Amino acid sequence: MTREELQVLHQQGRENIPELDDWYGHKCANCGTTEDVHYHHIVPLSIGGTNAVTNMVPLCQQCHYLVHHGVRLDLTVLKKMVGGRPRCLPTDEMKKAWVDYIYCRIPRCELERVLGHTRRSQAKWMSDILESEKIDQFHNNIGCRLAKGGEIRPGQRTGWIRFKESSGRIYSVSCFADRIITAEEYGIRPTFSRKG
Repeated sequence: MTREELQVLHQQGRENIPELDDWYGHKCANCGTTEDVHYHHIVPLSIGGTNAVTNMVPLCQQCHYLVHHGVRLDLTVLKKMVGGRPRCLPTDEMKKAWVDYIYCRIPRCELERVLGHTRRSQAKWMSDILESEKIDQFHNNIGCRLAKGGEIRPGQRTGWIRFKESSGRIYSVSCFADRIITAEEYGIRPTFSRKG
């Protein structure tokens, strides 16, 4: 449903939208009343929300007013109604890029390109991979090295990994490539200045 179609329905005094009634029933998701129910956008249209059924929730006029004035409603009820935030299902390419990033084979900019809009901090599958690899902590330094030096030669240190079973020992990770990796390959602009 487009924004214009939704506005027409509101102007005609039709607060009940068939798709939403089928999805939720015509009652407030917070207090359960069936009187004077409006539809609230979970992610506002002004910041990129849509009129998709999964982005709207029925609220009575009073609860709708409270939401728009900063009062936090019972989120457990709202999450049950909308099923919560959809999970990010990783592709094989995304999993491979994450493993390559962990083992310091690609810079962060390449990881971000592959992942797109996936928030790394919210992706459970990423922590599952770290768990399966038995990695406690890691640090990828490829992007910084490329920005400072413009290139990485085979065997140069590109980061470190601390495995859970290594008694706190940190293992250095070196460039695995058999060729020189340049900043231009990943669109990184070197920040070093050459003295001439």
